[in-house]
Amino acid sequence: MGGETKAREAAHKLPHQLRVGISCALQTRLHRSVEVYRESDLVMTTPLWYSRLAKLLDISCAALEPVDRTRLIGHDARPRRGSYTRDGQDQGNLWWDYGGSSMSASPCNRHTAAARPSEAECGYAVRQLAEKLELPGTPSDYHFAIQDVLYVLWKYRAGDPEVLEALEALCWLNIRLLEACPEVFRMGDVSYPRLFAFESLEQILEQEGYLHEALEVARRAHPFGQLEGKVEMLTNRIAAMEAEK
Repeated sequence: MGGETKAREAAHKLPHQLRVGISCALQTRLHRSVEVYRESDLVMTTPLWYSRLAKLLDISCAALEPVDRTRLIGHDARPRRGSYTRDGQDQGNLWWDYGGSSMSASPCNRHTAAARPSEAECGYAVRQLAEKLELPGTPSDYHFAIQDVLYVLWKYRAGDPEVLEALEALCWLNIRLLEACPEVFRMGDVSYPRLFAFESLEQILEQEGYLHEALEVARRAHPFGQLEGKVEMLTNRIAAMEAEK
């Protein structure tokens, strides 16, 4: 029985190169020399697109793990603009050509990595993400690709420091992506959907006792309408702890 438990625990550990790559992905900064698709001559809301995430965020590592992007289907794809009318206003969207057929799904969005024998769910999820982030897509595509992996890692975080480390790193990567282009994720004029990166990262840091770091996450979440009340709560907790010293 003990052997089976250890085997299950080991199966969920991330390969070393994935953990190292994710940690390096934390070292990001905005990169403004980007390949952008935008129709400026029409009044439309055409999404931006990028040939890979590294064109949006300057990442110190080439990828979460070594990826030969030239072997990925759609690595050199470029979208064409489409348009439609909604509520009396012109709207823009992107269409991608795949072997004679056109789809609104970008290469990043539709990519599925080939499975490997005996590969654990966490390892597969992060490896597939590494490939997705090397493909053309929109900021929204990259956000949801990362967020999907956050949900997977969240399930296995307890008792596995390697998965927890990967989870924290990808939360920061997702937050930096959100901060790079917040307008892309806005619903209407002011509201945002639930953004799991803020919620999960703040919870991890608070539970581990890193209250100042958790407060920083809460402050960065505030412009996105996330973690309501957390800034005040954490500020009060920190003040109370310092008063006891």
